[in-house]
Amino acid sequence: MSENRILLVDDEELVRDAIAASLRARGYRVDTAASAEQALAEAQTEPDLLVADVTLPGRSGAELAGELRHHYPNLPVILLSGFPDAARCEGAVFLQKPFLPSELLKMVSASLGST
Repeated sequence: MSENRILLVDDEELVRDAIAASLRARGYRVDTAASAEQALAEAQTEPDLLVADVTLPGRSGAELAGELRHHYPNLPVILLSGFPDAARCEGAVFLQKPFLPSELLKMVSASLGST
């Protein structure tokens, strides 16, 4: 259905797998990573969208987004967190955990449509 490639970063395997399955069911290509460092290694080519948890080991999702945007300035970003006052990244969309798959899919579609 879609050729858009999403880079999904979450250190919680069950959460990462559930989100990836939901996105793949909608036809998105999904690369997953458990840390910012792993995500940077996965991002040798520009993803169409970054979906990252704010709280990651070593480097936050916001810091990861900033680093990726240094290389890919127009990269849309969705940050996820269970904490309402979590660190934000300028220009990123924020989605509060827990969320319904339909909420994420709507946000992903809107983020990709604006690129």
